[in-house]
Amino acid sequence: RYFIDDGSTASLKKAKVILKSILSGPVSKSFYNDQVRRLYIAILEDEKDYKEALNEIDKLLMLIADKNKPEVLLMKVRILKCIGDEEGILNAIALLREKYSSSVEVKKALAIHLL
Repeated sequence: RYFIDDGSTASLKKAKVILKSILSGPVSKSFYNDQVRRLYIAILEDEKDYKEALNEIDKLLMLIADKNKPEVLLMKVRILKCIGDEEGILNAIALLREKYSSSVEVKKALAIHLL
């Protein structure tokens, strides 16, 4: 996901500020915007800011290519599991099964749901 070698949360907070400022610019469908948003989501998840992480996931789903959506939907299932949103989990899994039934993320999402 990401690596910060000093073990402090100060570096994580700095990274979050920088990433947020990058994402506040014009919305782009570039590879780099995708990667920056994924990193930002990972930090939000680690900070347990699940609401903001879900908002960023929804933005990411609108920007990325269809082939990359199963991985992001799996991220969504994981975060929804953290907040106990059973209906949201089932909706995300249904979308995965409907549109991406051959992806490995379907089985992973089902496993997360069963935890």
